[in-house]
Amino acid sequence: MNEISEGENTIILYFRKSKQVCIWTVKLALTCCLPLALQQKMLKVEHIGIAVQSLAESLPLFEKLLNTSCYKIEEVESEQVRTAFFATGVNKIELLESTSPEGVIARYLSKRGEGIHHIAFEVQDIESEMKRLAGEGFELLQEKPKRGADNKLVCFLHPKGTKNVLVELCQEVEVNK
Repeated sequence: MNEISEGENTIILYFRKSKQVCIWTVKLALTCCLPLALQQKMLKVEHIGIAVQSLAESLPLFEKLLNTSCYKIEEVESEQVRTAFFATGVNKIELLESTSPEGVIARYLSKRGEGIHHIAFEVQDIESEMKRLAGEGFELLQEKPKRGADNKLVCFLHPKGTKNVLVELCQEVEVNK
């Protein structure tokens, strides 16, 4: 390759030996100009939530299983739940213990027993993602995001529209320093 020319939206490569010209048209897409549906996406699996009867009993088991220590235990009073987090590569495991017999996790445990409760996806803009998903016909369990554990804003999708999988959207909340 002997020459590279760049235009505003085009890259031209000229190969002298073979006398071939390759032209690529580059479509510059600024996020602010894209339709909402193309801007938003779920960035990664942020964590998997597991309902447990007792953190005291479950923590040692998951520490052995994952070969790592729990990095945070936190109570979310509004949800009547105590959580424990484990980092596993780029993802996390969240153990959920009810703090009240009337709590969501207590009701879940009485119906289904211990096990996977939800899968959480990280999103960049939770309100836009909620709007997009509602527009796609998914039922949101909250009208507005709420404060969750591990410094997140969260919203859940009703499992009846997601093949009985409780899906959580999470957005990292910036901490003022």
